[in-house]
Amino acid sequence: MRNEIKIFESPEFGRIRTVSDERGEPWFCLADVCKVLGLKQNGVVMRLEKGVISTEPLPTRGGTQMANFVSEDGLYDVILDSRKPSARAFRKWVTSEVLPQIRRTGGYVPLEEQDDEKTILAKAVRILNRTLEQKDVLLRRKEELMEEQRPKVEFADALTTGDGCILISELAKLLTRNGFVTGRTRLYRWMREHGYIFKRSTEPIQMWVERGIFAQSVTVIKTNHGSEERVTTKVTGKGQEYFLRLLCNQ
Repeated sequence: MRNEIKIFESPEFGRIRTVSDERGEPWFCLADVCKVLGLKQNGVVMRLEKGVISTEPLPTRGGTQMANFVSEDGLYDVILDSRKPSARAFRKWVTSEVLPQIRRTGGYVPLEEQDDEKTILAKAVRILNRTLEQKDVLLRRKEELMEEQRPKVEFADALTTGDGCILISELAKLLTRNGFVTGRTRLYRWMREHGYIFKRSTEPIQMWVERGIFAQSVTVIKTNHGSEERVTTKVTGKGQEYFLRLLCNQ
């Protein structure tokens, strides 16, 4: 994680502190989120899976302390745990204002009424510089990965199913944008309960593969013991349409 703290401010919800991971994705301070949603942090931590929660250093008035942060998927899971009427408005603020601005500019620019043009411009320039730095890092990493992957590209392509498939986490975001608020963990749980995915697994039941709802891609991974194949469950274009109709009335 990067150590720089970004603060999102709202008259209705107060201050939400975040950090960004190496891909530029935001992670939200769990204490701030729980305060907004009227939840106890200890109980939330116990319910979340490890992949959506991380402990990071957070500067405070009393010095730097370790604090819990949740990913975007984890944030949706926490929001769904809240019974406060304002939880839906909080989710809308995050998805319609904060996240889109982060993805457009590489950061959120909280403006105050007293900010003059010079202050606003300075904030925008800082965001632009960070965005350019992030793009340079991502481009270099992409070039490195392409070079590493070059020997196995043909084999991996031969085993990969058709275009248009997305991961379960991406389907969760697609459903959330269309009104069915969920995260990766919760969506997997729902699919297991409704007979789409095997219990205690991420593998789809064969019937749904045969119906064209799911596909599986195979990636060849080099290990100390040679090469091994790892199978990833994906949702086809037909499957995306199916779940949108089923869960979002699209």
